[in-house]
Amino acid sequence: MKFMQLKYVLEVDRVGSIKQAAQSLNVNQPYLSRTIHALEEEIGTQLFERTSKGVEPTLKGRLFLDKARQVINELDDLQMLFYQYPTSIRLQVALPRASYLAKAYTDLLAHIDFNKTTLDFNYLETSSEEVIKLILESQFDLGVVRYSALQEKQYCQLLYDKNLKSQKLCVFQAQILMSKHHPLAGKPIINLDDLKNYTQLYHGDNDFFLSPHNYENTLENHRFSKRILIYERASQLEMLSTLTDTFMWVSPMPQSILDRYGLITRKADNICVQYTDMLIYRDNYTLTKYDHLFIELVNKNINLF
Repeated sequence: MKFMQLKYVLEVDRVGSIKQAAQSLNVNQPYLSRTIHALEEEIGTQLFERTSKGVEPTLKGRLFLDKARQVINELDDLQMLFYQYPTSIRLQVALPRASYLAKAYTDLLAHIDFNKTTLDFNYLETSSEEVIKLILESQFDLGVVRYSALQEKQYCQLLYDKNLKSQKLCVFQAQILMSKHHPLAGKPIINLDDLKNYTQLYHGDNDFFLSPHNYENTLENHRFSKRILIYERASQLEMLSTLTDTFMWVSPMPQSILDRYGLITRKADNICVQYTDMLIYRDNYTLTKYDHLFIELVNKNINLF
C-alpha cells in the first residue's frame, strides 16, 4: 500500500467520479482505474461501486476511506513538523469573494513559521474575467473562476482556448446569509417574496450573486428596493451581524465564520441555478508545495459544506 494510492482513492471519494478525479490529479483515467484496482486486490475489498452519477464507496470502502483520511492527515502533520522551510515562499492567488477560500488561505498561513522564512504572498478578490487575465499575464499563479451553469460551456471553451489547466473545486447554489436574530431565521427555506421587506447587502464593485434567480422574468419580479453597497468583507460580516434585518447572497460559508459573527445561512425556494468554482493555472506552470497545500485546505473546507 502506497501513500499516493490513498491520496488517489480519497480524491475519487471527494468528487464521486474516477474521470473527474483523474483530471484533478493530472493523471490519465486508465492509470487511475488500474491503481485503484491494484489497491482493492491488495486489501481484498472493493472500495467503490458504480452508480448512474459516477461512483460511491461500498460499506467496507467507506470504513477504509475514513481510516485513510486519518492517516493522510497525520502524515501531513508529521511532514509539516519536520519540514525544513525554504528561505522564501511564494503564493499568488486571484479569486472571487468566498469565505471558504479565504479561510483556506488563512489556514495555510497557520502552517508557516514566519521566523524561518520570507513570504511573497498576494491574495486578490476580483471578477472571473480579471482572474483569467491576471493568470495569462503571469501576474498571479493560481486563480479561481466562478460561473453559473448557463455560462459553463462558454468558460470551458475559454479556458481551453487560452491553454489553461483547470480543476473543479465545487458546485453549489447561492445561499442567503443573515444574522441568527433575523426575523426570517426560523424558516429553513425562504421564499423570495419573504425578502422584499428586508435590506440586501451586496458588493458594489463586483457581486456575482446580486440576483441569483432562475430566469430573467423572475429577476424582474423580485427586485429589492432596499440595498446597501459595501466593498470589503469585514463590513459585510459586521453589518449582517449588527443590522439584523439585512441579508446577502453568498456561496457556502464555513461554520466557524458563521459562529464567530452570529450568522446563519438559509436556502431559498425556487432557486435552482448552480454555480461552479474552478481552479485554473497556466499550462506551463508547475504547482509548488504551498500551491498543493492551499488546494488541499480548500478541499477540506468544501468537504465541510
